[in-house]
Amino acid sequence: MHPASAQEVANVLTAAVNRYYASDMDNDAAEKYTRTVWKYLPEDIANAAIKECHGDKDEAIEKMSSVLSDFTDSMSGKIKVRAVFSVGDKVDSDDIKDSNNAFHDAKFNSRLKRGYELEVAAVVTAKEDVGTLKAGETKKQDSMSSGMQVVQIGGRWYMWSSSFNSLLEEASSSSSDDSSDDW
Repeated sequence: MHPASAQEVANVLTAAVNRYYASDMDNDAAEKYTRTVWKYLPEDIANAAIKECHGDKDEAIEKMSSVLSDFTDSMSGKIKVRAVFSVGDKVDSDDIKDSNNAFHDAKFNSRLKRGYELEVAAVVTAKEDVGTLKAGETKKQDSMSSGMQVVQIGGRWYMWSSSFNSLLEEASSSSSDDSSDDW
């Protein structure tokens, strides 16, 4: 069942990211996390990713999870993280308009009705020296922007990032020249 509220999406993301960080952060864990998150992507975005992978949903998920795995590979076993996502300020109407224009230009049906910034609070403990943290040191980060949003499309809530707009622009330009493998 799809979440009925923005906070429910935040709760699902909290559980998924904490499971991921509690795991070995290996490829299997990254894929499991990606499969959870996949359910909360706008359908047009998910379908475009599947189309890019020649109709293979599993390949699209694997491609997304490999990006996550590459990103977190250097942290595996070095840190312990606990994060909590929460709903923050409303997404600015200009940002919603920009996203809707990007959907329109890509010839996608989705239209954002409203949205909220996703904030995250985290506690990071270094198991060994990593970055600016020394082994055993804990850093607490109170609520800050996660760079993600929760948006309503139709009557459903989805994860969103304004960075997806550039993907929509690529989809738009590739659909006009029919070279969707670039997206």
